[in-house]
Amino acid sequence: MTHPEKLGPYRLERLVGRGGMGAVYAGLNEETGERAAVKVLAPAFAAEPNFRGRFAAEIETLKKLRHPNIVQLYGFGEEQGSLFYAMEMIEGDNLENELRKGRHFDWREVIAIGVDVCKALKHAHDRGVIHRDLKPANFLRGGENQILLADFGIAKLFGGAEFTAVGGVIGTADYMSPEQAAGEGVTARSDLYSLGASMFCLLAGRPPFQGRSIPDIIHQVRFNEAPLVSRYCATVPVGLENIVARLLEKDPKKRIPTALALLNLLQSMSTAQPQTMLDPAADAAPVADDDFEVAEGAATRGGDPNSTLLQQPTAQPSSGFSVQVKATQETLVHTAPTPVVEVATTAPPTPTSSFTAVSQEELGQLDTAGSDEDQFVWLKMIAAGLTVLVAVGLIWYATRPPSADQLYARIAQTVEQSDATAAASEITAFLNRFPNDPRSAELNAYQQEIEVARLERTLERRGRGLRVGEEMPLVQKTYLDAMRVAQNDPNQGAQMLAALIAVFGQSTEEDAAVTAVVELARKQWERLQQSAVEAAKQHRETLQQRLDAANALQTSDRDAARAIWRGLVDLYQDSPWASEQVIEAKRKLAETEP
Repeated sequence: MTHPEKLGPYRLERLVGRGGMGAVYAGLNEETGERAAVKVLAPAFAAEPNFRGRFAAEIETLKKLRHPNIVQLYGFGEEQGSLFYAMEMIEGDNLENELRKGRHFDWREVIAIGVDVCKALKHAHDRGVIHRDLKPANFLRGGENQILLADFGIAKLFGGAEFTAVGGVIGTADYMSPEQAAGEGVTARSDLYSLGASMFCLLAGRPPFQGRSIPDIIHQVRFNEAPLVSRYCATVPVGLENIVARLLEKDPKKRIPTALALLNLLQSMSTAQPQTMLDPAADAAPVADDDFEVAEGAATRGGDPNSTLLQQPTAQPSSGFSVQVKATQETLVHTAPTPVVEVATTAPPTPTSSFTAVSQEELGQLDTAGSDEDQFVWLKMIAAGLTVLVAVGLIWYATRPPSADQLYARIAQTVEQSDATAAASEITAFLNRFPNDPRSAELNAYQQEIEVARLERTLERRGRGLRVGEEMPLVQKTYLDAMRVAQNDPNQGAQMLAALIAVFGQSTEEDAAVTAVVELARKQWERLQQSAVEAAKQHRETLQQRLDAANALQTSDRDAARAIWRGLVDLYQDSPWASEQVIEAKRKLAETEP
């Protein structure tokens, strides 16, 4: 097909790539000399009645975003019936391409990447914008190895009811959150799940779930537990593995709650000494060799001849070309090509030509009301005054950290609304700043609870995925053995935990890991003891019913009654909880001795 030579002020120099919704061109703004990635939507979309409204709404969404870690919007318009928009042209490759070229990401690199993406997500989420299609393909490497996030709004723009895909889900299955895979509403925590899946892939060289088909992967995303990343990357620190595991929780409420909270965790990890899991690393599964289509002679980002923009092949509808626009590149699915999108084709509208440049002042701003010029001036003056007040407030706040009462009140509110884990950083800050405060004892208990909860999640995951012959610290192995026994015999499991506490609980070694396991064992022992008490009560009631039945049979069928008493003694004479019933059965046997 014939490619346009010019759209708005942009002269299109070359086709960079194509996909299921449109084409991407490298363009030059002839008025400003600025280069841009110009995304052109297929003409059939412009003819679809509801699409234009979604396009306009999504442009307004993109205009809210102005951040060093987000690809910037330059402008948008229409040319001869084709909708298009122009984005910042980023030098450097995307991380999906780097993975496909065999690039290995060190855990410190993954933390740095996660920090940059968290900064972008915080900016977006604060403005009510959810990405919806987070994946390594949308992580672009800018100058000084800075990561920029691309493709905001794309999944939402093409996710309307008028557009369908094989399998009924539009998006990238490898990194899709369980709630998105189920067709439910997405939230900021859905983005955090996708970031966790992306970090898993960067560390392991493969996404958390793989399958023979997209429906297979979607089923695993919804119902299967994610594997531990240490299976594929032996050098990953325990702390980072726990962060990734929390992000991959099926229940959004169990995930790290905000991009800011995740940012703080990752930044604290970046200076920590690595403490790796002791599991022998499994060979990392190779990235699937999917087919991609690159436009012949397609130029590279920033002129790098080794940096190509990969695009997936799609079927071409008979009424025109079918391409899938992404801000920089297309979806990578580790199973099969992206499903073909069926677009309703109607007669194109009357050709029009327009272009609206987005100014720097518009970017990153929230909506304002009023169109009168004087009102606008006043609004600018008010905004300037508020900016000064906010700046003064921030300076004051930075120089006047919260008091003990303020910090404790925030912790108490967070614990009440969520749990102690959500207030972990503030609890640490309180204990560091106010060690002699009377409330420190309470917060120390919270901190111990947080550490035990983290260890419990780690050991539960390790217990599910433990392989024969794997080595781990003896105290952890003993704990897992006891919990496996407890599943079938709570009393025996409780006895094993009590023995573990006796052996390791009095140790003088200053081993925080051993201490944490002992505390976890105490917690589980108490739970099993309580369960045992309740179970014993129910069991005694059952045995008493059998004793009553035997007593009723004593006159009519003495042999049957004696059989019940004898069986009760044989089965439960070694069970302390059944001592009363066993004594009663023995007495009845003696009374009815032939």
